[in-house]
Amino acid sequence: MNKYQKLAIMMGGSIILLMLLFPPYYVKYGSVIENVGYGFILNPPKFGSIKAMVNTKMLMTQWIGVLILTSLLVIVLKDWPTRKKLQSDTHYSQTHIPNGIEQILEKRINNYLKWGFVFSLVWMFGLGSAISIFCGWKAQRLSKQLSYPYPFRWVIWWCYIVGGAGILLFWPIWIKGILQ
Repeated sequence: MNKYQKLAIMMGGSIILLMLLFPPYYVKYGSVIENVGYGFILNPPKFGSIKAMVNTKMLMTQWIGVLILTSLLVIVLKDWPTRKKLQSDTHYSQTHIPNGIEQILEKRINNYLKWGFVFSLVWMFGLGSAISIFCGWKAQRLSKQLSYPYPFRWVIWWCYIVGGAGILLFWPIWIKGILQ
């Protein structure tokens, strides 16, 4: 397991812990059930004499979503490009040995793509998607300065496609919420 996979697992665990500390609540008025938002687990919201209850179905659904995204992230980050992996690839090392400037460029490209990939999955109401597209664009610009084709161009396209899908899905909702 590489450091990126460990980071993804720590992030997923942290998100689940925060969800546990601030779970969703609901109240029941006779036969009417109403979601009342989120609150601290040790101080649930109260509505007069009615105490809100943890919405366990919604909490479990959120946990499953985080677990699925974390698992996908760990699987994808398994072969994340690193300098050691690139140098051990016989085709890469026989065709081109990058100079110092190209090594710095590749490190910056890999860094942009790492964050672009992560933000493409996180989305954050469409802002993560915009950051993902920006990171893909910066990585593509930097990769044009290399004297050889960058071996992980598919990640650049991932940032564009998934980031663009996030913007198409979430920004209209976000703008509608602002205008209302």
